Amino acid sequence: MPFKNFINANFRPEPVDVEIQFTGLLMLRPGAAIGPAGETECKAGVIMDPNNNHELNIDVTDSNDEKVPIPTTVGSNKISPSLRIYAGDAAGNPLPQQRGVTKFLSTDPSAGQFPGQEGNHRLDFRWAVDLKAFHQAATVDLTKLTADITLTDGLLFTAQRTDLARSVVKLVRPGALPPFFDLNRIETTIGANIYLDAGTFLVLEWNDNGTRKWLLPKGGIDGGAYRVHVDNGPKDSTVHDELELHYFSLSAIPAAQHFGLRFYSSGPFSILASVDAPCMATAFDGDGRT
Repeated sequence: MPFKNFINANFRPEPVDVEIQFTGLLMLRPGAAIGPAGETECKAGVIMDPNNNHELNIDVTDSNDEKVPIPTTVGSNKISPSLRIYAGDAAGNPLPQQRGVTKFLSTDPSAGQFPGQEGNHRLDFRWAVDLKAFHQAATVDLTKLTADITLTDGLLFTAQRTDLARSVVKLVRPGALPPFFDLNRIETTIGANIYLDAGTFLVLEWNDNGTRKWLLPKGGIDGGAYRVHVDNGPKDSTVHDELELHYFSLSAIPAAQHFGLRFYSSGPFSILASVDAPCMATAFDGDGRT
C-alpha cells in the first residue's frame, strides 16, 4: 500500500531526551495550531470505556525503565488525565517559542508496501491506524473522551509494530471489493521524541486540587532519556476486540461503515489467527495509509 508523498521530518542526530509512549485506547489528534508561526499541538484523547474495563496510567521511567517517583513537593503521587507536556524554563513556564509537534513521514511513495523493503520507514507515523483517513466526514465526540493529554512539542513516530514474522494484518472494508485489503502490519505503540535544549526542562502539568508542575531537567536521572508512558490499557489480559470502542468515540459513522482488522498467521499456510483488534492508540488526522 503506497504512502502519500510528504516532506520528510528527520530525527535529530543527538540522543533523544524524552520518549513518550502512547498505548491502549487513545486517539491522537495532531494538528491544532497553537502559535503565530503555525506551531501545532497534539491531543491524545482517552477513550471512555462504557464497561470500565480500562484504566489510565501515566508513569515516568529512566533509561533503565525504573520508575521515577513524583517529588513530594509537587503535592500528588499520581498524575491526573488533565496532563500537558511541554518544554519549559526553570520556573516551569512554556518556552517563548513553542516548537510544536511534527510527524515523521516518509517521502518514498513505495515505503511500507513491500515487506522487507522498508528500511528506516519502519518509524513512519502512518503505520498508525488513521480513522480520519477512512472516514473523512467523521468528528470526535468529546463527550466520549474522559480527558486529553496535550503535547506541544515532539516528533510523532511509530515506536513498535506488529511482528510480520508472526502475523499479517488485513483490513475488512464494508461493501468494498475485494472485502480484504492487505495492511501487512500496523503500529502497536505510538512514540513521540522530545529534544531539550541546554537549561530547559520537560514539564508535566496537571490539575489536582490546583495546578501541579513536575520539572524534569535535561540529562535524565541517570544521564539517559526519560520515558513517559501513557497507557489506557485493560485491567486484565482477556482477549477482546477493541476497535469498536474507537468508533464509540466518533460521531456520524453508521455501523454499516465500520471496518475491522483481521490477523493472519505468516507463512505458506496462512490461517486466521485472530479477529481481535488490540487495545491500541489510533490517529485521527487524515494522513493515514489509505
